[in-house]
Amino acid sequence: MALDIGRCKPFACSLELPGDLDIDEWRPIGTQLKKLDTRVSWWLGDGWAFGEARYRDRKARVEAEDWDGPAYQTCRNAATISRSFEASRRRDTLSYSHHAELAALEPEEADDLLDWVEETIAITGKPRSARELRGAAPAPLVGGKI
Repeated sequence: MALDIGRCKPFACSLELPGDLDIDEWRPIGTQLKKLDTRVSWWLGDGWAFGEARYRDRKARVEAEDWDGPAYQTCRNAATISRSFEASRRRDTLSYSHHAELAALEPEEADDLLDWVEETIAITGKPRSARELRGAAPAPLVGGKI
């Protein structure tokens, strides 16, 4: 995956944008950053799920003072979502949040709702929002509780 952010310069705690950046250069940067955010969430979940059987003391390692990564609960939540959606069922046209909203459902029901979310892409160029999905999902899932 190549991150194309044009003439911008990423740093650890900032993104430097040139003063003469026009709107046509600025808009795709947001798209790239959104894609990166979704990918990193999947990577975190897959990595944590991978370590589940191999590294039994993961929680202790993550809660140790020298840990410099995401919080234990963040890792655990991401792994739950990753395990709920094997790679072949993940939709790269949708956000990680879309998937998170449906992680507690049976695969067929979740896939049907993801299909519904994607229906608008052909018409508007965008999927339905995670908020719309939340309204359409079964009541126990409101708020993405898993």
